[in-house]
Amino acid sequence: MQQSFPAPSIDSNFGRALATIRDARNLSQRAFADRLSERGVVMDASAVSRIEQGKRPVRLSEAVVMADILDVGMNQLLGIARTPESELVLAQRKLSAVTDDARGPIVQLINSALEVRDLLHEYPHLVHLVKDPVVGDLSSFDEFFDWLKQRMTQDSLELLMARVYPEVMAFPGQIDAVIDLVAHLARTMLPVELQESHVEHSKEA
Repeated sequence: MQQSFPAPSIDSNFGRALATIRDARNLSQRAFADRLSERGVVMDASAVSRIEQGKRPVRLSEAVVMADILDVGMNQLLGIARTPESELVLAQRKLSAVTDDARGPIVQLINSALEVRDLLHEYPHLVHLVKDPVVGDLSSFDEFFDWLKQRMTQDSLELLMARVYPEVMAFPGQIDAVIDLVAHLARTMLPVELQESHVEHSKEA
């Protein structure tokens, strides 16, 4: 006898779609609950979590406000319109949000690296203070950026293998494109005069 399984309920479909779209909008459950409360739908993060898990039915009036906040149609929240087109739109919006969020940490990284570089240039006798248990000690000022790249590689290796590596290796021909994309994003964070200096240096090389 063939075993049958219950079809997903409307509540579970709604919850999964809500979680996916909310995440694509880069909204935490708490932030989403705050937006709902501002619109008159009083709800906390735990209530949002229960809805997304299909453990709490959502009222029609709540669903309408949720759809408006997330800027989607009700069909998408009901999970019955997950077309390639809608998935692409969500992926593009998430990419845009993540790209904007990445700019802050990259700027901080560049500024911090330049600050250490400047201090080492001014006080070269302090180079022995720059050390790392895995990469080792920095031997000279001129090697600082190479040393930093090695340290960053070690720090990010586990994260890379866990999150990025499987997706990138699905399209091995795109590895260079991914590396170029990250490098381009980092270059856009540099002051204009440094970008121009890099271009001139590349031409000379």
